[in-house]
Amino acid sequence: MRVAVRSRKGFALLAVLWTMALLAVIVTRLAAAAHTETRIAVNLRRAAEMREAADGAVHVAALHVLDRSEHHWNPHATPGPHLVQENGTEVEVWLRDESDLIDINSAPPEMLATALVIVGLEPPKAEQVAAALVAWRMSPTLPVAQLPGRAYAPPGEAFRDIDEILMVHGMTRDLLDKLAPHLTLYSAEPPASGTRDMLAAATLRRLHAQTGYEPPPRLRDRAQVVRVVATARGEDGAGFTRTAILRLDPATVSAPLTILQWN
Repeated sequence: MRVAVRSRKGFALLAVLWTMALLAVIVTRLAAAAHTETRIAVNLRRAAEMREAADGAVHVAALHVLDRSEHHWNPHATPGPHLVQENGTEVEVWLRDESDLIDINSAPPEMLATALVIVGLEPPKAEQVAAALVAWRMSPTLPVAQLPGRAYAPPGEAFRDIDEILMVHGMTRDLLDKLAPHLTLYSAEPPASGTRDMLAAATLRRLHAQTGYEPPPRLRDRAQVVRVVATARGEDGAGFTRTAILRLDPATVSAPLTILQWN
């Protein structure tokens, strides 16, 4: 009888120990899950804070570019870095005046051909590609597309994306990679004198030598198209970069800021 009682007590003790072990495992798993979820929540909150700080810095930069006092930021003369404090987060801001670049939507064929020669095309081929680029944005009847087995007319409208240039006959990925950092879609004017962009400057010099072309002067109070790159970083290494292209017109008091691109 005593043996049976001891056996039952031993079994009960073993069951209690197994239950406690199981509960310990469950509690450990729950604690680990809670810790992971807490870290995820903290990271999401931090990412949102970084995004908010970068977005705020873009608008601060726009105000400084529009400002004509001593607080003015000149994208051409002082592109950066500019440091902005947003809600306790430091944001590094760089500016680029899009008028420093070659506008693929408005550049004349001789400017495009000259740029293409500088990046490596032979002059006859450069003239063909330049003509195809102009036809793409202006002539909805000429079949200048290059996809294999397909000949279709260009849309007869402005390029909406730099990579869209790849669809033009004669354009290659290697050629576009050389051109893309020096192109814009938004300035609607030729590069201004004193441009800081190397390809645009070389193109202007060669055009001047060949044809006497003179770039337009850079007017202080004109509407500007500015690329703003704002990078927010926290002490924990978290970061976020906002790239925006803004049209800024100090003469339009009611709506001096237009967002053209927000990436």
